[in-house]
Amino acid sequence: MVAQTVSLSKLAGVYGSKIIQAQPLLIVAIPTVGAIFFHGCDAIAGQNLVGHTCNSIGNALNYPMRLCEMIYNS
Repeated sequence: MVAQTVSLSKLAGVYGSKIIQAQPLLIVAIPTVGAIFFHGCDAIAGQNLVGHTCNSIGNALNYPMRLCEMIYNS
């Protein structure tokens, strides 16, 4: 979804910060996609240094979504 939105925006001539201005939820969506990727890497790597590092990165990237969820739920 993120890749499609960004590619369609570029085709329409919208670049850089204009993409974020047009779609502010990408500030949440892009890190969340990264978090999903790193958590997937953690699941593959297992309980070792690489897995723990991927899990830590995924948790850090997931903070924007967690904050939005907290605000929404409150």
